[in-house]
Amino acid sequence: MKKRLKWPLTLLISVVAFGLLAPALYVRLVNPPSALREEALPPGIFSLSDLDGSWRITDGSIVGYRVREQIGLSKTEGVGRTGAIEGTFEVSDETLVTAVFTVDMATLVSDRSQRDAQVRGKILETTTFPTASFELVAPVSLRGVTSEGEAKKQIIGGNLTLRGVTKYVQLLIRATSARGRLRLTGETEVVFSEWRIPNPSLPAALIFTADRGLLEFDLLFEPDL
Repeated sequence: MKKRLKWPLTLLISVVAFGLLAPALYVRLVNPPSALREEALPPGIFSLSDLDGSWRITDGSIVGYRVREQIGLSKTEGVGRTGAIEGTFEVSDETLVTAVFTVDMATLVSDRSQRDAQVRGKILETTTFPTASFELVAPVSLRGVTSEGEAKKQIIGGNLTLRGVTKYVQLLIRATSARGRLRLTGETEVVFSEWRIPNPSLPAALIFTADRGLLEFDLLFEPDL
């Protein structure tokens, strides 16, 4: 009887070990991109008077998500990004007057096609809610903007619409300029339950995620002539 049980038991142990160790090997082979706020902000200094006028998003802009994950025994991050962004803002007399941005959420791409399918399906339901947007709700004075090295920091508030839910949020943005273009980077935390987003965990696949993530952005603007 013991000999009959030996092989099934050994096979079971091997399957469990593979299920725990294979994800760990994957995590070590694939490194998630670093935070956009760390990648951005090239050298550049500007005065607030340089901002007067209308600006529009240009090529090279990125919006994405970052969520803590545990795959098997290893901890990592799920990161998805897209460059399908439209938007403009207007500054008059050192005051941010309007700002509207829209993102095509169906174009978010990560390093895993399975994750992308989950994001477009169960998590964000992009066939029903194809876009996310942010709109400034009231003018913001830019006078007295603080500096962080060569980056200027400013908090702006507006309505963020995500998965059909609209909520007021505050964004900490960091601004620099280079070659006639303006660069804004920042992030805001999204608690999934507040936006009716199902928890992305897949216990059957040994994938467990946090109950919240970061919505990141790295936006390039040029004058809207």
